[in-house]
Amino acid sequence: MTSMLLSAIEAAQTLGISERLFHELRHTERFPAPVLLSERCVRWRHDDLAKYIEALPTAAPRPEPTQLRRVRR
Repeated sequence: MTSMLLSAIEAAQTLGISERLFHELRHTERFPAPVLLSERCVRWRHDDLAKYIEALPTAAPRPEPTQLRRVRR
């Protein structure tokens, strides 16, 4: 079972990013607001992070780089 409230480290792991990038993103406009449990205890709702991920744009498909293409003989 996934925790409902996540620490910064757990939230970064959930998003698949570094903790440093997480802290950079949390200051952007669209990033979910944290829950303040106390003055020094900040958490993020798992559901809010999931909605944030779903709202991110999907990258357009790119052709595979030449060096990775399979050589046909």
